[in-house]
Amino acid sequence: MSIMKTKLNHLFQCLLVVLFLSQSADAYAQAFYADAKGVLREKKSNKEVSFYGVNYTLPFAHAYRMHKALGVDLKKAIDKDVYHFSRLGFNAYRIHVWDVEISDSTGALKENEHLDLLDYLVYKLKERDIKVLFTPMAYWGNGYPERDDTNLSGFSAKWNKQNITKEEPAIVAQERYLKQFVSHVNPYTGVAYKDESDIVGFEINNEPNNDTKPALTTAYVNRMVKAIRSTGCKAPLFYNVSHNFQNTQAFYNAQIDGGTFQWYPTGLVAGRTRKGNFLPATDVYPIPFGNIKNFDKKVRVVYEFDAADIADPYIYPAVARSFRTAGFQWITQFAYDPLEMAWANTEYQTHFLNLAYTPGKAISMKIAAEVVRQVPRLKDYGYYPLDTVFDAFRVSYNEKLSEMNTTTQFMYSNTTQTQPKDARSLTEIAGCGSSPVVAYEGMGAYFLDKLSDGIWRLEIMPDAVWLEDPFAKPSLKRQAAAVLWNEHPMTIRIPNLRDDFTYEATNDGNTRKGNAREAVIQAYPGVYLLIRKDTKNTDWKGDSKWGAIRIKEFVAPESNLCSFAVLHQPAKAITEGSDYKISAKVVGPTLPDSVCVFTNRSSMRRAVPLAMKRTAGYMYELTIPGERMLPSSLNYTIAIYHNGKALTFPANVEGIPMDWDYYSSADWSVLVEPKEQFITLLEAHADFNTIETYMIKGAFVLKTINTGASPEDKRTLINARELKPENRIVVRSYIKDKTDGRFNDLPACKQLYLKTGEVIGISELEVGFVTTDGYTYKFETSVKANALLEIPLDKLVAGKTILRPTAYPSFLPDYFTPKTEIPFDIRKIEFLEITTKEGQSTEHPAFEIKSAWLK
Repeated sequence: MSIMKTKLNHLFQCLLVVLFLSQSADAYAQAFYADAKGVLREKKSNKEVSFYGVNYTLPFAHAYRMHKALGVDLKKAIDKDVYHFSRLGFNAYRIHVWDVEISDSTGALKENEHLDLLDYLVYKLKERDIKVLFTPMAYWGNGYPERDDTNLSGFSAKWNKQNITKEEPAIVAQERYLKQFVSHVNPYTGVAYKDESDIVGFEINNEPNNDTKPALTTAYVNRMVKAIRSTGCKAPLFYNVSHNFQNTQAFYNAQIDGGTFQWYPTGLVAGRTRKGNFLPATDVYPIPFGNIKNFDKKVRVVYEFDAADIADPYIYPAVARSFRTAGFQWITQFAYDPLEMAWANTEYQTHFLNLAYTPGKAISMKIAAEVVRQVPRLKDYGYYPLDTVFDAFRVSYNEKLSEMNTTTQFMYSNTTQTQPKDARSLTEIAGCGSSPVVAYEGMGAYFLDKLSDGIWRLEIMPDAVWLEDPFAKPSLKRQAAAVLWNEHPMTIRIPNLRDDFTYEATNDGNTRKGNAREAVIQAYPGVYLLIRKDTKNTDWKGDSKWGAIRIKEFVAPESNLCSFAVLHQPAKAITEGSDYKISAKVVGPTLPDSVCVFTNRSSMRRAVPLAMKRTAGYMYELTIPGERMLPSSLNYTIAIYHNGKALTFPANVEGIPMDWDYYSSADWSVLVEPKEQFITLLEAHADFNTIETYMIKGAFVLKTINTGASPEDKRTLINARELKPENRIVVRSYIKDKTDGRFNDLPACKQLYLKTGEVIGISELEVGFVTTDGYTYKFETSVKANALLEIPLDKLVAGKTILRPTAYPSFLPDYFTPKTEIPFDIRKIEFLEITTKEGQSTEHPAFEIKSAWLK
């Protein structure tokens, strides 16, 4: 009897284990599914879901190697970055896995440090309730921006991207790899990837090159799907449909749950910061194959997007809005820079995003995450510029601003004058710069979160400063950006706190505390509890949980600027007799004792420095009165005094120009021009490197410098292989920096002049301007060699804006056609644009530009 009872007890325990395991499997597997109408839903609630976040590559390739080279603990680095993901409100993470680093030549999965770091990353993301989309196969080497490691044994090192989806042995290796990858058990969670509830799905491969025969493409995709499904994986499976357009229907005929897309509306790898208003380029995301069979039955996923090479924090919410209008539910930017190496931006030079080093862009991303959560899928907000204000959101190119304003949330990526909708009901504030509720001179992001009545959490990031163009050629020998830990006054006017609250630091190592005086505190990087005077804090301690974070959590790099720097951009030209304001950002390990200007003006040749005044934060200004601004050029240097020593810029050498042994001739220079003089817009030789050239619907355009009959006769030659009726040559040059100093003279100008050199095969040009509104105004004119074209400004006509640089994917439109009329305003001109007319056809077209000016 006792034996029977023992056996029954054992059987009962086994049944309990089986029941527990089955319930656990249900709890993990297929937390999300795609319904019959192509909508991604949560299985538990059947509710439609939306996700927004980033790509991030630390476990692999260049990021992995750089952390090793810098001696950084990789897991601690992951901890830091994942905290920032959570702080920015991201709920999505995607990566194209470098299969070449975690597989052998047969496709077998290799257990190594790369895979361990990926496991750890998933574990930490799961802790923060951030969901994952894996792309298991990348199909390329691990070198970029360095050279590839040719000794890697992974299967994609054996087959290139062109044949890996076509050759049978390669396909077999991929099947093996996919089965083992999705079946891999994460040791940190104890759950296989295929069963992980926080993995939303799998995108089979990254930007593949498929067979040109549709039937073979569908067969390949289905084999990959079958390999994954054979493991019992029920998660949604996706495939890239924004490449290989001859196969689009073949993709949608396959057994996938959704298609993946990309968007780079500002092009890629400019090698410099791009200028101009790109809101027209983000006005709409049109999908030209939206009517093909099965399209409306598949989920829409954005695996990668970015406003590449853009510094200003205005564009991310506009991109998110257009994605939501197009029906996307998963949207992940490429790529977030790991904190420990973001100062150099070496990973992908065309992308630069990090909370510590790009605070305005990071807050813009946080606002975009709210767009994706709050804007209904498929809702249409009309066309630019009307769609720059949508629901609770606003974007502005001129203000360099993204903004969110609801009764409870107020966020802004730059200084704003907008009043919060209801300051009394606010529960969350995030920003950079100042607003009606927070006045702040610092250059880092900050977050204010209401924990309970009269108690708020304040998180202040250190100041961020860009020392060089972060989008230029990358190198660990070059510091592109720095952070500074300095104290700044911060005024916090939140009705729920009143003006006399207390503050006390909670992050480790920070002992600051005190009382606000008329709502002002001395703000220093860290985390603080702000408590209204009549309120007692009994609930919130440093280790208390608030959402996905703990109250005392704080992540920021230490100050990493060891010497002073002066960041200043002089005007190109100013008008005689007008005041000239010299503004400079002076940054360093501490504030200087004083900052002075030395000039070449005859009335200032005595060794008397002109003191600059600190206006706010790191900004210093000096205005040279108009009576001293006589025609010629103003040359000047800026000297920093600290601890009895002087450093003079732009040379960054010790001493001042009046010292007998000061040896540098480097200075800044601005032309002082008579009021009646023309305003120079373009000079062939001087502006050669900034002239952009494009071809609409055709091959590339070349530009070279030519010299005419005399040394000063310089021309920029624009030429192409051929010009077909559908082609247009586009020449564009940024001119706003040349007109800013002559701004008050612009309204008096009546004509635009363009001087040409040789002209071959082209009879007509369109010449005019692109404005800060992103609108284009042009005049059609005949053209011949060595001519002076005179374009009356009152004859400029609004037309289509050419969307260049070339966006990706390639199906995106070439033009933005305005639907809202905006009259031409010469004070808004930003680019000079010269294009050939549509309909012209010739072999080897060419024309030379000598110069352009306004008068």
